[in-house]
Amino acid sequence: MAYTLSGDANLDSVVNGLDYNALVTNFGGGSGLWSQADFNYDGQTNMLDFNAIAASFGESLPAAPPAPAAMGALGALVPEPGSAALLLAGAGMLAARRRRR
Repeated sequence: MAYTLSGDANLDSVVNGLDYNALVTNFGGGSGLWSQADFNYDGQTNMLDFNAIAASFGESLPAAPPAPAAMGALGALVPEPGSAALLLAGAGMLAARRRRR
């Protein structure tokens, strides 16, 4: 994930009781790790980190938007049916032009 909410210790895109549990478990410790609820990276899990959870508690990130309908499974553009028809029509015109010569 490229970003998350302040207070989301387990990076599940929701600030909830699981994140609070990480804070309580590590409170007073000095890990310096986001996953151990040190949200300001000051080397201590303390009330400043609690405030980060309190400010965002209950919030969640929006779900990622669905892929556009014109995108294939690997993210490549899939030609529209009209494109194939134009390609066939162009090929037919070229073939007819060659026959006239």
